[in-house]
Amino acid sequence: MDAQRKLLSLDMSTTCTGYAVFDLETGALLTYGKLYPKTSGPVAKMTYPRQQLTKMRDLAAQMRTIIEEHNPEKIVIEEIAGSKNRLGQKTLDGLHYIVAYAIEEYLDRVSYYDVTGANGWRTHLQLRLDDADKLANKEAKVLNKKLKASQRLPIVGPKHLAQRYVNKLYNLALNVDEDETDADVGDAVGMGSAFMRFKCKK
Repeated sequence: MDAQRKLLSLDMSTTCTGYAVFDLETGALLTYGKLYPKTSGPVAKMTYPRQQLTKMRDLAAQMRTIIEEHNPEKIVIEEIAGSKNRLGQKTLDGLHYIVAYAIEEYLDRVSYYDVTGANGWRTHLQLRLDDADKLANKEAKVLNKKLKASQRLPIVGPKHLAQRYVNKLYNLALNVDEDETDADVGDAVGMGSAFMRFKCKK
């Protein structure tokens, strides 16, 4: 293994998977990014479920490449949360197992981390709306009823809180209101940070 002990954090999604790589000794964020499945060419003409399966295999291959490139000592993956979208839930469930198959020889390095609940990473980081957030959200909801969709004010939610936390801690410039996929990176970085603080035995 590399002399540098690394952690890879994955916020898996079938449309955009965020990842972050940390130095386990120093806690430094080494790199981060987004993985997108191929959606053009022959994939665009495919139908369900072949299209979804092709995208999942592509993402799994990209995640394996990240693992091979960085050789992390530990890999943390956000556990699946429930969804009311049955097809979306089914596809995300499938992605997790396809990734597990693709990285089977690395599974002894993998830990799963809940997002919410008593043992969730957002809970551990105490990512909660403060009084100013609650007041701003209340005012925005009133104003948004009178505004066009393009003019509506953002409602501060969990993704914003994770973005705020990682931007401050790691001097990043993520903006989930301008690019919603920044939320995938923010969650990956936030979860990795929480894992090192609360879950990782150094």
